Amino acid sequence: MNPTIIPGGSSTLDSTASRAPLQSPNSRPFPAIAAVLLGAMISTLTSRITSLGLADIRGALGVGFDEGAWINTAFTASQMFIGPIAVWAAFVLGTRRVLLTGAVIFMVAETLLPLSTNFACFIFIQALAGLASGVFVPITVGFIVRSLPPTLIPFGIAAYAMNLEMSLNISATLEGWYSEHLSWHWLFWQNAALTIPFILCLIMSVPNEAIRQTPARSDYAGMLLGASGFACLFVALDQGERLFWLQSLFITGMLYLGTVLLAAFVLRELVTEAPGIALSYLLKPNVALLVMLVGLIRFTVLNTSFIPSIFLASVHGLRPLEVGDTLRWVAVPQILFAPCVAFMLLHLDARRVIAIGFATVALAFGLGTQLTPDWAEGNFIPSQLLQALGQTMALTSIIYFFAKHVTAEHALTFGAVVQTTRLFSGQLGTTSIAVTQRVMEQIHSNLLGLHVNLFSSETLERLAAQSSLFGTTLNGNTAEVPAGAIALLDRAVRVQATTLSLADNYRLAAACALGGIALTLLLRRAPTP
Repeated sequence: MNPTIIPGGSSTLDSTASRAPLQSPNSRPFPAIAAVLLGAMISTLTSRITSLGLADIRGALGVGFDEGAWINTAFTASQMFIGPIAVWAAFVLGTRRVLLTGAVIFMVAETLLPLSTNFACFIFIQALAGLASGVFVPITVGFIVRSLPPTLIPFGIAAYAMNLEMSLNISATLEGWYSEHLSWHWLFWQNAALTIPFILCLIMSVPNEAIRQTPARSDYAGMLLGASGFACLFVALDQGERLFWLQSLFITGMLYLGTVLLAAFVLRELVTEAPGIALSYLLKPNVALLVMLVGLIRFTVLNTSFIPSIFLASVHGLRPLEVGDTLRWVAVPQILFAPCVAFMLLHLDARRVIAIGFATVALAFGLGTQLTPDWAEGNFIPSQLLQALGQTMALTSIIYFFAKHVTAEHALTFGAVVQTTRLFSGQLGTTSIAVTQRVMEQIHSNLLGLHVNLFSSETLERLAAQSSLFGTTLNGNTAEVPAGAIALLDRAVRVQATTLSLADNYRLAAACALGGIALTLLLRRAPTP
């Protein structure tokens, strides 16, 4: 769903849906909650673990860095494209049919991927897997809001939020374990295995709906324009850092094409008599703010979740399995955090929980700004635990409060808004950490380099100490400095520059968290059901 405002307008799809009430409470709520957890986990885990295992996959396929960079892009861009179309398909064909079809296609694709030795075929199947898994989150989250009893809705939403932290932080452990004990094939086969319980939960919890007649004036062109526009911009963001942004004709073209497609979508939705979705929904009190808050928390999650991995790998040379030992401390407590947050939401104003969540996240990022090259795995645990708790509180509360603004008329747009916002803002987060680290690392490296010269007594003392490690005594003669001593000094500068740039990323994320508190203060009380 791509936001455009139509004053007083309503979509063909939503106006048809509004004639039916929200579904009656699900008689099997716990399989429904498990389906949300598994669907969201499969979607996030697949992308994250593929990124971590990219070197192994490239080696198995015999492709270089540039070709391999498209492996994850093909998956996530396909997810971005299918989101709004999936919501329409679920309305016409039924939630159960679309989810089961997507799950079966995804399971087959993930089973075949490790067996594909041709790179073009591999990319095609990867994109197909992205299209199939792209239906999981928007439809399951929307189904939870429509069908669970009110007292269980926060637990269903907490399951979705819990998945985000668990999937991001357990991926390094899984990738490392597969690489050392099994093979890269299990980066995909584990996803196929997870699809089996997902299918069982869907069969148990999602009722079989009759196929509805397609609205006579469905806005197919509008949905395709919006989905294609966001997909083009997504690809540009994902590949921009590798291709040097506007120096690349491809990136320039994708940014231009994405902008034109979205502009055409906006124009069409403004002038057509039967727009695809009632985007006037965004004019309702709180809704635009809540969309911004979903994007903000997702941005900070994706921005900061990579920092411990980058630091421990580049500064201390740890392998993924060793990095995973630290990140598990964030993933495992989610099993306790998420239900506690859901229980809080039954007794507290969601706006307070959102503010507390952002404040906790800001505190965690504040601890992260104290990052030094001496930090080891254990130093990250306090900030990571606070971050995990705060992000789970904020994301669960935002979506729960958002759900209070969902009526039968707009139930179809809710999941699409969440999906589009989570994917696009998440990509902004991963792009921002890459850009911020590159730019700030260059700045810090240049500034540090100003103090590293042969006229500095500190530099000479350090070179003398490091030369002694190679059995060389300088005696004031800098021409005799071993190459190894110079390499050690160069590495010390690079480590310090990397550390300072990652601390800057924590500062950026802290500013975003404080911005989240400010936006939360603008939220009004939720409408009375």
